Amino acid sequence: MFITVDARSAARLLRIYGIAAPKLDDTAGPRREPAGVPVTIDGIADASSGRAIRLKLDGRRAICPAPLSAADAQQLICEAGGTANARALEQILVKCSRMYVDDGIAELHLLLYLQPAGYRTHAVYMLRPRTASRAYVS
Repeated sequence: MFITVDARSAARLLRIYGIAAPKLDDTAGPRREPAGVPVTIDGIADASSGRAIRLKLDGRRAICPAPLSAADAQQLICEAGGTANARALEQILVKCSRMYVDDGIAELHLLLYLQPAGYRTHAVYMLRPRTASRAYVS
């Protein structure tokens, strides 16, 4: 059985691993889609490769067993079609992979937008086994 990681704990966990947490958009007016290339990073339990990181980039998907090295992340990006800001994405993939493996997360879903000067995290969703009782501190 799994439980959803609350937003505050997820934000702390992202911060521990050096990944930008989603920012709330409190501005008035119509919501608009963040600029940049949409990227989805999933930490999943794949039947064929066990714990893995799946990358979705411009509608193309690629998967690699976790944890990822920098070379694994580069290969994953190439298999998913590449991107102009590959170095930033490579770093995020390695960090997400470490967090997924080292902190006992059962499922990880991270949506971000790659931008010329980095990235913006749009949303995060994590599941953790119910038996896990680790408390995160900043």
